[in-house]
Amino acid sequence: MVNLFLKRFFKDPDAPVYVPFFQDQAEVKKGHARQFIRYLKERKSKYWGTNVQAIVMALELQNGLHKLLQDLILKRFVGKQKRNIKYLEYQHSYQKELERLTSKEGISEQFGEASGRQA
Repeated sequence: MVNLFLKRFFKDPDAPVYVPFFQDQAEVKKGHARQFIRYLKERKSKYWGTNVQAIVMALELQNGLHKLLQDLILKRFVGKQKRNIKYLEYQHSYQKELERLTSKEGISEQFGEASGRQA
């Protein structure tokens, strides 16, 4: 539902680059809902029982799928976070080393100017 709202909200040609993603996701969600309804209509078997039982079963399936996707996405997210942390740690050490070398170079230049030599 949120995806549908975001799709409607961003019809601006100057919209951010992630808008096509939300538009695509909205279409995918609508397609899944249509497939599910079509499946319910075609089944007409005793397996579903009453309407309430069918909805309860659909809810259980959705909750199970949601849990599996959440676990999958969380693992992926944690992996990306670890990669980002390593990258930022590397950048931090690189910048510190760059500052150290720059300040050392500045001290050498100052020393050379004070003694009348160029470094």
